[in-house]
Amino acid sequence: MTDAAAEARFSHLFAVAYDDLCRFVRRRITDGDDVVADTFLIAWRRLPDVPQDDGEARAWLFGTARKLMANRRRKDARMVTWAGIDQATLEGEPRADPSSAVDARIDLGRAFARLAGSDQECLALVAWDGLTLAQAAEVLGISANAFGVRLHRARRRLRAALAEPQSLTTLAAHVTSTQPRTDGSPS
Repeated sequence: MTDAAAEARFSHLFAVAYDDLCRFVRRRITDGDDVVADTFLIAWRRLPDVPQDDGEARAWLFGTARKLMANRRRKDARMVTWAGIDQATLEGEPRADPSSAVDARIDLGRAFARLAGSDQECLALVAWDGLTLAQAAEVLGISANAFGVRLHRARRRLRAALAEPQSLTTLAAHVTSTQPRTDGSPS
């Protein structure tokens, strides 16, 4: 491939996938600009390995970014262990959902948060990132059939979490209404 052809192909890949890759990374980590930049650097260096089809190339980029984020998490965990700092201290409190007035969305968000990371990843690849089963399987490095099974199980677990009799919203309302009054007035 000539330099001009490689540059044109990379420019097209960047134009087609940059926004989606940024969203993919930012949904998983807060400061993902370095991951996006490193992903495209790897794509440039390994351009012959990047699939020709735009959808498959996008999945290849997502898989590369996912591996970079995993490497980053492992590095951070080693640093945390080395420094003796609790991981929860670094992560801080979860961000509040900006649409907190919508109970259904809150319940869905909380149910999603209670799922295992692998279930969250399967659901996010299909629902948020819009990947096909085959593309999502490529991102995870597994077969499409294995991904289909994982996705089915993740959906089933999400439905079960949503169907729990006491949603967290209902539980919070109950706890608030049953707390003793501190102002001395009768309840």
